Amino acid sequence: MNILREGRIPFCTASDLADPFLIAEIPSLRSKPGKLSESAFKAECQRQYRALPAHLKNLVSEEFFIEEAKGKRVEIEKRVIQRTHPIAQTISPPLLKSIRIARFFEDVTDVSLWNSQGNQGHGAALQIDIAKTDFKERQHGGAPQKFDKLRYSQERPTAPSQQGTEPFRPLFHQGKSFASEEEWRLVRPETTMEPRVWETENLVCGNIPRAAVVGVVFGYQTKPPTIQAIHDLIALDMHFHHVKLYELKKDPLAFRLHLCEIQNLK
Repeated sequence: MNILREGRIPFCTASDLADPFLIAEIPSLRSKPGKLSESAFKAECQRQYRALPAHLKNLVSEEFFIEEAKGKRVEIEKRVIQRTHPIAQTISPPLLKSIRIARFFEDVTDVSLWNSQGNQGHGAALQIDIAKTDFKERQHGGAPQKFDKLRYSQERPTAPSQQGTEPFRPLFHQGKSFASEEEWRLVRPETTMEPRVWETENLVCGNIPRAAVVGVVFGYQTKPPTIQAIHDLIALDMHFHHVKLYELKKDPLAFRLHLCEIQNLK
């Protein structure tokens, strides 16, 4: 109700995500890479020799180059190990604390999402037309923002080998076990947020155009008084006359929920 009344959506902190792969204090298990074998060292030296400009290769033979490289073996091994044993990209704790995140999901009939994000089916979800927001813009209120869909894989994003890589990349990656959620995230600096107290809960919120809200979906256990109150709010506010109301109903045979429009609520 507060989201509709005020035209604002709540943003969470990175710690609210409870993602262990974003928490620097949680230790990582990492195998120690061993030294290069003789064959691997020779192959690296040959690779470097082949990469030399033609005029330099004309000055020394491959055998001489490899022999000279043995004097720099420790340095060469270190570079090879860094290249072949990448580390996961992380976000510094101060940077994580400076941002806020809004979460969006594609499938409103996903039971597991209602259990984890929808108050076990007692809540409600907003359907939002992203084209009517500024989420895809590079800036909001003069500050940078990022809106993107999460990538799901077994491998975490690795630390970049050069500067300029997107610093918030780890926020947009999760393990394959979360793939069914089809989540999108909007990241903004906390400085662009407005503090709000909703039902004794302290929140930070960001504006959303009322025209972008196109539907309200009630959970499979949402109480009738809540449904009626939101219906009345929408009926009385001319900004929401375009908004449709939906409820979720169980399939009679399959483990599936169906989205059904509410037609005749009085």
